[in-house]
Amino acid sequence: MWATAPTARSRGSPSAPTALSPPAPVPWANELAPLLSNLQRTSGRSIRALSRETRLSPSYLSRIYSGERHPSWPTTVRPARACGADPTQLRQAWAEADARRAPARCGPRPPGTARRSALRRP
Repeated sequence: MWATAPTARSRGSPSAPTALSPPAPVPWANELAPLLSNLQRTSGRSIRALSRETRLSPSYLSRIYSGERHPSWPTTVRPARACGADPTQLRQAWAEADARRAPARCGPRPPGTARRSALRRP
């Protein structure tokens, strides 16, 4: 008989696994990601097939569809066309998501902060 490592159940610990909380949704992805994801699903095409046609990596497409990444407008057009959709109908949703994202991306920074932090020694 082989020896096995003790499990949570054999040590008397609760057997229910701890659930990981999903990542917090990003506010700019609330409308664009579901639209793009729905296009992909309704087209019946896999992410890998779209990846080959659009020349975008499958992981990047997946991150766009889940809302983890915000694509540029030209990048948004590529999978939309590959799914047979009219990209102009997505333009407003993309522009709104981009506008909500811009303040966080381009927030003001005190002059010289990056240089000072790069030169700081421990």
